[in-house]
Amino acid sequence: MTIAALVVVLAVLLLQVAGIGNANDNINGFTLGLLLVAIVLGFAVVAPTAVKEVLDRVTTFKFGGVELGLQAAERLDHLQTQMAGPVDELNARDDVTPSQRRPVGGGPLREYAAVQEKLQERLRFIRHSILSLKKSLDYVQVVEKIDALGLLGYLELQVIYDLLGRAEDGVEKLPEAELGRYLDRAWKFSTRLGTLVFERDVRKRMIRKGWFLLDFEQLRSHRPDFLAYKSGAAEGKGDDEPGEDGDWLVIAARVEPKQTGKTAERLKQQHLPFGAKPILVIPDSREDQIADNPRPVPQVAVSALLEHPETRAF
Repeated sequence: MTIAALVVVLAVLLLQVAGIGNANDNINGFTLGLLLVAIVLGFAVVAPTAVKEVLDRVTTFKFGGVELGLQAAERLDHLQTQMAGPVDELNARDDVTPSQRRPVGGGPLREYAAVQEKLQERLRFIRHSILSLKKSLDYVQVVEKIDALGLLGYLELQVIYDLLGRAEDGVEKLPEAELGRYLDRAWKFSTRLGTLVFERDVRKRMIRKGWFLLDFEQLRSHRPDFLAYKSGAAEGKGDDEPGEDGDWLVIAARVEPKQTGKTAERLKQQHLPFGAKPILVIPDSREDQIADNPRPVPQVAVSALLEHPETRAF
């Protein structure tokens, strides 16, 4: 259809410029309009995805805040579906609920601001307690650092920018039902951002250290854990030399040691694949909380986990 439209526009443009028939051969506004349409259609044929993104922005500008708000809500809908996880495609929901309820009342802008404050709180936590970034970095700079480390997906990045202010002009114009749904999901996403970033950081660091990671099927009523394996061969041995095999671990990456009691109990009672040992991995900044909060499942800071070549040490 795009190619056909391009052919038609070029034909009309040719008639206009050549002055064939009764067409006006002057280079006027109509001619320039046709030329612009031809250029856009030409780009659409060559790079349809890029043109769609540009037109989306033009549409947003044309229709104002309502369109911006709807696009923000749609991004979050797509993200919510993705976060349901690839393990169970039939289960297109995420049953994890935040420990705190979203503040309501005061109007759309006040409720949006409450979600924004929660997101900012989690970004400060990531800056200080997970990635140990400079305190002078503002929220956008922190997000850029997280993204540069490969710890955010494209949709997640766009949702964060929406919540940092880009969607503010649109939320007040959203229908009430759509607004509530958007803010509920935004609150859930914001409260979980710290753990999400930490888990991905743990995975990347483990892979760099030679661990083999594997996802496995599990209930969606909790944040997903993952399997990890690394050979327990002694340091200095070659790959073909004998060495003691390592153990499978089930890693539950959590950011608040004092709130891991239910997770530890679940892991202790759960039948885990390969007879894996459950481990609660926490940020290095929370290591001082381990001794004060004994759990039926070992807690270990991520650096301590990575420094142990033999997983049997846990």
